[in-house]
Amino acid sequence: MSRLALAPVVFVLLSLHGFTDDPSDLVVFVVPLLLALALATDALDGWLARRLESTTVFGSVIDPLVDKVVIMGSLVYLAAMQWSSEMVPTWAVVAMLSREFLITGIRGEAERRGLSFSASIYGKVKTLTQSIAIVCIPLFHRFEITPDAGFALIMLATIATVYSGIDYVIKFVRQLRPEAATDAA
Repeated sequence: MSRLALAPVVFVLLSLHGFTDDPSDLVVFVVPLLLALALATDALDGWLARRLESTTVFGSVIDPLVDKVVIMGSLVYLAAMQWSSEMVPTWAVVAMLSREFLITGIRGEAERRGLSFSASIYGKVKTLTQSIAIVCIPLFHRFEITPDAGFALIMLATIATVYSGIDYVIKFVRQLRPEAATDAA
């Protein structure tokens, strides 16, 4: 829940101080720090839940939802701001958002049918690449690192996102096949 509480703080800072040609230090230093903190709490929460064997239905639902709010919200802002839009093309964010909506819908249907839909290694790589990108983009701008580096991170995140989406769709369809064969009999 701390990640969810940090999201509006990040979005307010981006709204108030990011829509300029030269964003303030609040955007290029504090926002990446808050995002890194939010993402670190996600990793800690997941580790503790597994270590203490205390996973809950609430946690399994809210955790990916909060990830989407923090990461995708940040990407939308970064695509919308003039100083970062060269690194974060709108089409890449739309592709990533589309994947998130599709997989959220499929996850809901899989759960409704009682099918397994746990996180895959590709989903974890997707989250990691997106997280690295949203933390690094403001820092790249501040330290005048070539925009190509930020663009490369976003392309890596986009590829990981699309690939993991395809992987989830394939796994879901494969799980439906035995059910379709049983229904036909």
